[in-house]
Amino acid sequence: MHNPWRFSFDRLTADMYMADVGQGSWEEVNFQPAASTGGENYGWRIMEGTHCFNPPACSVFGLTMPVLEYGHGAGDCSVTGGYVYRAGAFPRMQGLYFYGDFCSGRIWGLRRESGVWTNALLLDTSIQISAFGEDESGALYIAGYNTGSIYALVDAGQTPVATPTPTPVEVKFSSPAFTTFEQEGLATIGVTRSGDIGVELFVDYATSDGTATARGDYTAARGTLRFGPGETLKSFPVLISNDDTQEGQEHFNVTLSNLVGGGTLEAFPSRTVAVNDDDAATSPANPLDRSDFFVRQHYLDFLNREADAEGLAFWVGGVESCGADARCREVKRIDTSAAFFLSIEFQETGYLVYLLHKAAFGTPPGAPVPIRFADFLRDTQEISRGVVVGQGDWRAQLEANKRAFTEAFVERAAFVSRYQTGQTPTQFVAALDANAGNMLTPAEEADLAARLADGRETRASALRRVAEDEDFRRVESNRAFVLMQYFGYLRRDPDAAPDTDFNGYDFWLAKLDAFGGDYRRAEMVKAFISSDEYRRRFRP
Repeated sequence: MHNPWRFSFDRLTADMYMADVGQGSWEEVNFQPAASTGGENYGWRIMEGTHCFNPPACSVFGLTMPVLEYGHGAGDCSVTGGYVYRAGAFPRMQGLYFYGDFCSGRIWGLRRESGVWTNALLLDTSIQISAFGEDESGALYIAGYNTGSIYALVDAGQTPVATPTPTPVEVKFSSPAFTTFEQEGLATIGVTRSGDIGVELFVDYATSDGTATARGDYTAARGTLRFGPGETLKSFPVLISNDDTQEGQEHFNVTLSNLVGGGTLEAFPSRTVAVNDDDAATSPANPLDRSDFFVRQHYLDFLNREADAEGLAFWVGGVESCGADARCREVKRIDTSAAFFLSIEFQETGYLVYLLHKAAFGTPPGAPVPIRFADFLRDTQEISRGVVVGQGDWRAQLEANKRAFTEAFVERAAFVSRYQTGQTPTQFVAALDANAGNMLTPAEEADLAARLADGRETRASALRRVAEDEDFRRVESNRAFVLMQYFGYLRRDPDAAPDTDFNGYDFWLAKLDAFGGDYRRAEMVKAFISSDEYRRRFRP
């Protein structure tokens, strides 16, 4: 785009409207539906509006054209974007996108019905319209640059409808308690909101142990639910491990916190989730020795999702093809296990989270790893949500997840505190590269800083480019591989009990490095999947 002034979201549909000031002849309004995964190219500087700009003869292939344009022939010169009216006082204005022109003072209303855009001139004023604004109820206002005044935008031909007092917003669990069965492999936790549903809300969720533990009975879940305008129900899954131990009914807890966007949480925002056992007796064998359990648990531990039928059958079949050959089965289990770390899905989610933290913050003093297990679990579940490699348009879903995650990541308090807004692009990129171990060449670093300076990159995209640098990925691979042995199999930090320091992590890293990253010769994966600590996760 050339010079957006301004963009806004429809608070009911979450569609995005962008008014783009032209170079010299044409003003335009662009539209991006809420369902878009992003990546649209709105044409600049090939097009100005719907007209070729550079070169004079051009192709619109791959471009998203504006939904409206107007020229400068009637005293207009610079578009000022507004909002879609969603208040209740003036029904005839409902659903209209209001925008104006700075020079002429004219105000139009744009609407889409059945896929067709209609536009109408509504007001011809003497105001130099510098900005539109809206209040919590959705009422619209105009700022006059030449008058220094704020004006309410109303329908003068209609008696205002009294605005009811908004019902207080409350966010709570959808049920007083939740129950699931071990053999179902999943508990779905519902969250509702009541009151004013026209605003966007965010609320965090997290699990905690009761008599059921995250190490052996369920997969810890952490994340954020987003309620878009009009949405009243959201849910999140908690994956359940189906072991072979007679345990009776166990339970864990789910809690809501950190509500953002207005309203309140219910008085006691916690619930128990009961897990009913399906075992009549405890098996004398460890379920990890069953190929189906062993493989499914890898999906839960490394990919944070239920196994897809095709993938589960493939990996189980590989192990079972050995028959009773114990040596063959051992090798197949080791290679199957390592494959989850090496998979495209994990490399583009879990490993990327590791690299983003390393590029953003480096490694803290006294610790050889850049991320702790709790943070890794939360972030990996966010970035991998809905992604199953090989199913549907997984690449588009993955790209949308990466973009949303990194944009939110750079807004976190820890990141904002470390990278002050007064920092120059050159300083910002240099700091990221230093954290990454100076993997960028001087030319790459200078190019990224230049792109950040002229708007072709944002802080989020610049961070991602450093994190996805191939040299950086290669150098950090062994360190991440060892760390994931602790996160995936043992579900803890390397220095957490029964360890008290990073000696174990350092030992395995040195051994893996000594064998050039060959996990077979280093016997690293073998050691972890055969360890007492791992095997005790699923035994009483």
